[in-house]
Amino acid sequence: MISEMQNYIIIEVASTHSGQVNYLNQLLDEFSTFEKVGIKFQPFKYDLLAENDYSGFNIYKELYFDEITWRDIISKAKASNKEIWIDLFDEYSLTILEQNLEHIKGFKIQASVLGNFTLFEKLSKINTLGKYCILNISAYEINQIRDIINRIKKSISSEIILQIGFQSHPTEFYNSGLSKLRIIKESFPEYIISFADHLENSSSDVLTLPFVAQFLGAQIIEKHIKCELLPTKYDYYSSINFKQFAEFYQLVKKYSDLLNQPFINNEECHYLKKSLLVPILNKNIDAGDILSIDDFSYKRTNQRGIDSMTLLQKMKEFYIVSTKVEKGSSIKQEHLKKANIGAVVVCRMKSTRLPKKALIKIGDLTSVELCIKNTLQFENVNKVVLATSTHPDDSVLKDYTYSSAVDFFQGSEDDVIDRFIKISEKYAFDVIIRVTGDSPFRSNQAVQLLLNSHFENGADYTAAKNAALGTNTEIINVGALKRVVKLFGNAPYSEYMSYYFKNNPSYFKLNLINLPEEFVNDFRLTLDYNEDLLLFQAIEDNLKLSDNDFDTFKLFEFLKNNPQIANLNKNCEVAYTPDSELMKKIIGYTTLKINK
Repeated sequence: MISEMQNYIIIEVASTHSGQVNYLNQLLDEFSTFEKVGIKFQPFKYDLLAENDYSGFNIYKELYFDEITWRDIISKAKASNKEIWIDLFDEYSLTILEQNLEHIKGFKIQASVLGNFTLFEKLSKINTLGKYCILNISAYEINQIRDIINRIKKSISSEIILQIGFQSHPTEFYNSGLSKLRIIKESFPEYIISFADHLENSSSDVLTLPFVAQFLGAQIIEKHIKCELLPTKYDYYSSINFKQFAEFYQLVKKYSDLLNQPFINNEECHYLKKSLLVPILNKNIDAGDILSIDDFSYKRTNQRGIDSMTLLQKMKEFYIVSTKVEKGSSIKQEHLKKANIGAVVVCRMKSTRLPKKALIKIGDLTSVELCIKNTLQFENVNKVVLATSTHPDDSVLKDYTYSSAVDFFQGSEDDVIDRFIKISEKYAFDVIIRVTGDSPFRSNQAVQLLLNSHFENGADYTAAKNAALGTNTEIINVGALKRVVKLFGNAPYSEYMSYYFKNNPSYFKLNLINLPEEFVNDFRLTLDYNEDLLLFQAIEDNLKLSDNDFDTFKLFEFLKNNPQIANLNKNCEVAYTPDSELMKKIIGYTTLKINK
């Protein structure tokens, strides 16, 4: 219901009629041209509102209209497309409300009436469902306002509106209550706010003050009006005539229309389109490459292309270049495609330290099956492949793919890079997540961090610098693998694939990142020794990972809380670290001469 109250005006008749029906009729005629605004009346009975010793008693008596007169007034106002509101002061006000309920949009309870508990009790017996209730909360503290709201909500079924502003014949500019708007909105954000203006009608601020209140968040403005043609004895101080109200109404309508414009308009789109800096490639890009922001300069051009914000979003969504694009060109939608990402679990049967370790059971699963099971948890992966060599001993692995969704592949016995390229060609992979089969505890959370970083940085090769042994994962562009072959011809020692990238930073864009500290620890989580097997079996006995989804943080927490288990393999050496002579050979073979 709040939306229909946005930029809403209630014209307040108050006591300007001086008890004269002809004045009210004239007022309604003058303001009949203003449609879809509220008009508020003040029905009360002098002897119910005041004792006869009160100074205003005789004025109240003069202002009194009977029930039939009020019915005629309300009917005439309704006929001129006005939405009717009334002030509630006493039991007579309630009678007029109940008799005309079908025509009334809402009612207001003045600050001075909020303590009339009898009125509230009788009001609660009237069905006010769907009617608005304005509470004028002038001179009340925040905690008192909360108490009033709670009392009203318990007894009256109404949409509550909180109103700022009071009548002081007239109210001075600095007492208008404008400063309360922010505090009331912050304290009661769920309620509509109304601002009742009572400045002197000759003030230069009489039109601008309520206008400013509206732009500070008051959805409803209440403004006193009077006849242009007839004089009045009462409430004329802050009442404006037809001409003043027409000016105010047009001002509000003009700026309300401005506020209701779409968030983005056609003209600003046209301006941006004409002046936008377009990403222009500062180098040639090959099919299969991942773009990064470093690949572009930004210029105004007549070339059509994807804007930088859209381009950044595409990179986050794992898009790659689908065709070669020349330096100086913009990137168009047809230049991009969603990357086909494959997870390749690498495994062989040869193992001297722990024979046939891939087929050793960890719970109900073999170690390679446990690795595949956890790899299947990786998000953003199109296919999981178990890859091995063509050696006869490795053929047995085809029976241990864990799931029918996992494919089995056999490739070159000695050239691991060639094996990966052949896999990528068979499945049209653009990016490969390399997983070693003897390290089953791979974290989807960590893989997603690496994968996101890989695409955000337009990398060829991504890995963590600080992962626990057995938990690191490599992200490799297939195009980068093919570049290794192109640069080296053949790739000896390709089982040490990472060195071909790490030793040639001039040819490959490396992305070696530090994982958040919650992923970092000193545990050894790879399977090479019997002690490793004892650790894995202890983990399985307690966490049942062959049956349950793998959770990195639960595993780390378990090992931290059980150091006697975590230390089972702490004295094991890193099995695959080559000796110094072999290391020299590997560095020699995997480093291009220009880098030496």
